[in-house]
Amino acid sequence: MEVEMKAWVSPVQVDKLLNLEKSTGFVFVYFLSIEKLYKKDVYYSFNGDVLKEPKRIIRIRTENSALIEQYKETVDVCKISPTDFTYPAKTYLTVKERHTDESGIETNNEYESILDKETENTLTKVLEIANFKPYFTKSKGSISFHVKRISDNKTLHCEIVAVNGLGPLLEVEVFAPGSKYDIVEDYMCESVADAKELLKEFFWKVVQINEDGLEKRPWPDIINGLTS
Repeated sequence: MEVEMKAWVSPVQVDKLLNLEKSTGFVFVYFLSIEKLYKKDVYYSFNGDVLKEPKRIIRIRTENSALIEQYKETVDVCKISPTDFTYPAKTYLTVKERHTDESGIETNNEYESILDKETENTLTKVLEIANFKPYFTKSKGSISFHVKRISDNKTLHCEIVAVNGLGPLLEVEVFAPGSKYDIVEDYMCESVADAKELLKEFFWKVVQINEDGLEKRPWPDIINGLTS
């Protein structure tokens, strides 16, 4: 299971993230690469109808990625585009079951598979025949990196993102029992509650954001300018 928090961040907070100081209790995981990413997501629902974003989500994602040589390389996430990348995009199918608590912390069970072009075309046709239609599309540019808590080496995946040109936001996820992935010990929290506490600690110690400062809305509501 993946546990995730997100919040809007200022240029000063972005600088703190990319120049992480040990006094925060967190450090970069340097053996894991830092990447620049561009993701194009199409979300499907039955007949394309939604009153509220569904808890069970079907998503087809195309993703471009490139390594960034240095952590301090300047990248404006609001300006990342697919033309920035040399290698072809990869395509993924994701089925996600999501719950968001009152503080805005998400817990997700995700089932994901990479698709070749023929399979993608077949799947899109199957969804069409089954009357599943796109209800939301988003484009996300991001800088992706990993940090760990010094006291126990628990690792967090961080992304500084802009979606449909809106940003930057900080998205951070950790793993809890129930994840589909084969997770090494340093990546796995003992429980969802422990994962949430780790996220809260990171947001407060690194960028001074508490629960009141979290972005609680799902992406469709953010893009459409709706209040929570």
